[in-house]
Amino acid sequence: MAQGPSFLPSPFIENEGSTPYSSITGFAFASLEGPILLTREPKTAECAMACQNLTHYFKDQVLHPNTAPYGDFRTNYWAAQQQALAPACVFSPADASQVAYLVRLSQGTNWPFAVKSGGHGAFAGPSNIENGIAVSLKRLNEIAVSDDLSLVEIGVGNNWMTVYEKLEEYRLAVAGGRYPSVGVGGLSLGGGQSFFATTQGLTYLHWALRGGGNNFGIVTKITMETISLTECKMWGGVRVYTENKFSELLQAADNLGNLVSDDGAKSAQIINFSFLEAIKIAAAVLTHSDPERRPAAMSEYLSIPALADTTRVRSLTDMTADLASLERALPGSDDSIILKARGTATFSLNTDILAFAKDTCFDEFDKIADIEGVKPMCVFQIITKGQLEATVAKGGNAMGLDPEEGPLFLLNTQAGWTEDSDSDSSRVKQALQSVIKRTSTYAKERGWGKEFQYMNYAGEFQDIIAGYGEDNKRELVTIADRYDPEAVFQRLQPNYFKLVGAPVNNSF
Repeated sequence: MAQGPSFLPSPFIENEGSTPYSSITGFAFASLEGPILLTREPKTAECAMACQNLTHYFKDQVLHPNTAPYGDFRTNYWAAQQQALAPACVFSPADASQVAYLVRLSQGTNWPFAVKSGGHGAFAGPSNIENGIAVSLKRLNEIAVSDDLSLVEIGVGNNWMTVYEKLEEYRLAVAGGRYPSVGVGGLSLGGGQSFFATTQGLTYLHWALRGGGNNFGIVTKITMETISLTECKMWGGVRVYTENKFSELLQAADNLGNLVSDDGAKSAQIINFSFLEAIKIAAAVLTHSDPERRPAAMSEYLSIPALADTTRVRSLTDMTADLASLERALPGSDDSIILKARGTATFSLNTDILAFAKDTCFDEFDKIADIEGVKPMCVFQIITKGQLEATVAKGGNAMGLDPEEGPLFLLNTQAGWTEDSDSDSSRVKQALQSVIKRTSTYAKERGWGKEFQYMNYAGEFQDIIAGYGEDNKRELVTIADRYDPEAVFQRLQPNYFKLVGAPVNNSF
């Protein structure tokens, strides 16, 4: 249970004598004195002044253009679209008070900023910014386990592999991300899928923060309930299947998604559809939180002959490392691919919609096969009813997810490609968007369509907050208006999934 930043009064309660604005910024920073320049139209000189100010007070915590550390920072992003952005300077705060100072400075100069935890966004701008201030949270890397081992405080500058390696020393785990390089901050605020989501629910933050993204402040630390793993082990791995097994595979996914039992609750599944050379394949990522050699809940998957199989009893860190290998091997995921794009949609779970989505993915992928270096993929995830119930039991969410609508099928389209041309980029993005549109139309005609779109898998063309439902969106806007009346986190931290509209208002 991630309780949110420890310095935020729960839930968004104002400190005595504070203004609503200082209250919301209290979880990014306390009410601090700082430079307030009464400028409303930012100019380049003022950004230079802001960077100079940071350098004066924080010295080597600020990186400047035309230096090797600055260049290294820019290349350490998952997508080339983010690497291409050139911030005016990069600031690495060492604690929450320094984060506070940065936001006050940005507010005073009216100069924009972007915040990087892991840098896993798939388009330009989620965590880097052109000619603004890039904020790297890498120094916020504390991992502190409580004396009774029930809680752990995690600085958002960590990635999940670092967290798991530390917790393994205590024979513990948390409901964190599944890929090692993903940052703690972005995954948690975007919704928080994990290996243990069925029993633990989505990462537990305050209502507005669970799915609210970066719209309410900068979280510097979260506190999570720990999970004790038997012998510090679990079962899991990847099984690769060829096209002649796809029908059996989808039936197994549907059956496991609908399985209501303790054994089923300990299980999780992800299916990645892509190509190996010109051969259609499916890589099923399977996990079970108990260290059983052949979990009963996975019997149907295990009965289907596989081309390759890495499943075994192992540690969480070993499982996460296995997914790192899969990420490097799967099309559209590895670090050698330059440009990235994504899209997402959600539907009621049944084998019909799974099959239609799979066929649509490969149909659209065939249309872009001639693009240099293109490697597309569709990822199928199942949100079980138990996962939704656990989320509600731990505080609910702003995302409009109702346990009575479960289980759900979460579709993620993504692609990587190497040729940086407007034409090729448009075609790739159009193919991903066409998968989403065609599958959504098919589902809605049959009453299976859902408005929810998972922020961490979304494309720049998607209006995520609108998919949470009118009531939830209205409540989120009300919270933002109350605690951030000057819209600092709407105006000055742009280019991600804000409360109104998509990051890029276009449709191919």
